[in-house]
Amino acid sequence: MAEPALVNNEARKRVENAWKLTRLAIDNAADRIFWIKRDGRFFYVNDSACRSLGYSREELLTLSVPDIVPDFTAETWSDQWNELKQKRSSIFESSHRAKDGGVIPVEVSLTYLQLDGYEYVCAFVRDITHRKQTDAQLQQAQKMEAVGQLTSGIAHDFNNLLTIIIGNLQILEEDLQQDEEYSGPIKSALKAGLRGADLTRRLLAFSRQQLLAPKVMEINKLVSGIAPLLRTTLGAHIDLKIKPAGDLWVTKVDPGQLENAVINLGINARDAMANGGQLIIETSNVLLNQAYATKEAEVAPGEYVLLNVSDDGTGIPKDVLPHVFEPFYSTKGPGKGSGLGLSMVYGFVKQSKGHIKIQSEEGIGTSIRIYLPRSQSDTEDIRATSTRRVRVPNGQETILIVEDEEAVRGIAVRLLSDLGYRLLEAATGAEALTILEKHEDIDLLFTDVMMPGGMTGAQLAKQARRGNPSLSVLFTSGYSDTGIFDHGVLQGNDDILNKPYNKQELAQKVRDVLDR
Repeated sequence: MAEPALVNNEARKRVENAWKLTRLAIDNAADRIFWIKRDGRFFYVNDSACRSLGYSREELLTLSVPDIVPDFTAETWSDQWNELKQKRSSIFESSHRAKDGGVIPVEVSLTYLQLDGYEYVCAFVRDITHRKQTDAQLQQAQKMEAVGQLTSGIAHDFNNLLTIIIGNLQILEEDLQQDEEYSGPIKSALKAGLRGADLTRRLLAFSRQQLLAPKVMEINKLVSGIAPLLRTTLGAHIDLKIKPAGDLWVTKVDPGQLENAVINLGINARDAMANGGQLIIETSNVLLNQAYATKEAEVAPGEYVLLNVSDDGTGIPKDVLPHVFEPFYSTKGPGKGSGLGLSMVYGFVKQSKGHIKIQSEEGIGTSIRIYLPRSQSDTEDIRATSTRRVRVPNGQETILIVEDEEAVRGIAVRLLSDLGYRLLEAATGAEALTILEKHEDIDLLFTDVMMPGGMTGAQLAKQARRGNPSLSVLFTSGYSDTGIFDHGVLQGNDDILNKPYNKQELAQKVRDVLDR
């Protein structure tokens, strides 16, 4: 039988070891732990509390709750103590002020305890900076998505209206071109209509629903190719520097849209440097790791080609920075911008499965970084094509126009008949099939993609080609929506003409499809 003194020593040793382990666990816990007396002063803090706030343990033990909680007073702590005494525990979000003055968002769990006649509060505090950032990014992404859906619907309806407006104005312009009294107002109205069409294209770009034509390419060549245009656009008071990286990876992107994005960023930079400055466009290869992807919403880790556009202009205020990619949000004065430039760039980059990041500081400048996914494919031959055509091509073939909007259909009929084509028309897919059965000499089916009556333009084309395998087909849509391809409504090699279209665009596209 063991001696009583030996048993007591072993028990005391076990208790001491258990306390040491408990103390070690508390000191090394990720959460900050504070023991607080009734007067708000700390009488125990763990290592995490000291590290996160930047104090030594000795310094922190001389402080009280109001010293580290902004806008907290002795009276506020007294009220909270009394409330805790009734409820026994409480969980809430607050903030702590570190020794260097920085404010840290935290989640606080308080527990009221009594021991041997003494009262205490134990506080477990967790840093929620990352959670706050993630929540803010998620809310911003959801807001942008909601706005994108709204603008997409508006753009679709507006595109149909603009097709009618632009088409009728072009007809009037041709009929009254010798009448000086009317030709001026018509030209002015037509110019406004075309500006409206450009706005809808920008809205669709923001909502990630524009039709892209991506090519595998090295963006160094694109940047160097548009440098002369940029220098002219920026003016002599802006010093443009191009810094291309050697051995740059290739990426798959729409060259035209990337050009537009760079030019938009250049114009924004120019406006921020009214008295002159420097604009730098540089490229590089970067790897975004999982840690970065975790911090940034909608970013997949992997290899990216970085296009960085930076200036030393006026910079962007902190309260404005979170809103710069929102459509119609502009810091420019009235009449000095639509507020769609950056939103268009944002939508294009996101639709290209890329990532965009903006950093700015007032008085120092702004840097906008565009990350485009690396492509493993070989580069494609990209030839510049002129969008300006001197001649409006015509023809004599027979075209069946299928469009449920009567006014839109009427414009297409008028424009194409003026070009010499023979026209047939239908309002639904069923009507179109009846006409196709009666007329074997139809050369082109020009049909809207989405129509009422349970038959899409794609379904109509499929049935029409059973009877006439050589039938040419041209689709049109007011959505300009990649979803019609992504969801199998159209195939990637189908020809489509976006609404609103003008006479030149309609004539050229019809001719291209027929000649092919």
